[in-house]
Amino acid sequence: MPSYKINFEVSVISSIISFVGLAFAACPDPTVNGFATGTTGGGGAAAVTVTTAADLIANAKASGSKVIVVKGTITANAAITATSNKTIRGIDENATIIGGFDIRDQANIIIKNLNIHVVGSVDGIASGTSTKIWYDHLNIWDASDGLLDTTLGSGYQTVSWCKFWYSSSSLDHRLASLLSSWGGSSNGPEDEGKLHVTYHHN
Repeated sequence: MPSYKINFEVSVISSIISFVGLAFAACPDPTVNGFATGTTGGGGAAAVTVTTAADLIANAKASGSKVIVVKGTITANAAITATSNKTIRGIDENATIIGGFDIRDQANIIIKNLNIHVVGSVDGIASGTSTKIWYDHLNIWDASDGLLDTTLGSGYQTVSWCKFWYSSSSLDHRLASLLSSWGGSSNGPEDEGKLHVTYHHN
């Protein structure tokens, strides 16, 4: 059986995982740093405010650069596909998504200032084969699997000022953040030399 050495690098700056509380971590709104440096998301695109699941889903998966502003509580009850060159952010501390995000084969995405309450069998946020992603000021809880997973050779990402927690010990997995891939040696070629992720102030 072939054996692969998975080289992953995690930069941790004062990282503390908090499992209680709904508020975002108290701090200034930072600029991106760490491995996701250079990520611009939707850049200077005109902001589009969304208040329904249909509008959020349509804008998140659309082609081109977009800045998507989430207002109120949006109930998707599923994983929302996010594509390249997107900024998805909450308008204020009450902005909430019931569901999660799925990012596959994409690049240059910012997701910030959101409460993400995960329901069903989806991850909170899952990225696969994706690079240049900044997760900032997120409050993610109650996934039945992982809250924020970086897999399948993804990398050059930063996770900053986020909270990961579970409201009940009865949930099956209670996993915070997977870095690497399931599947043992079969995932070695995808992960080797990748998985560069900065975690700070979580």
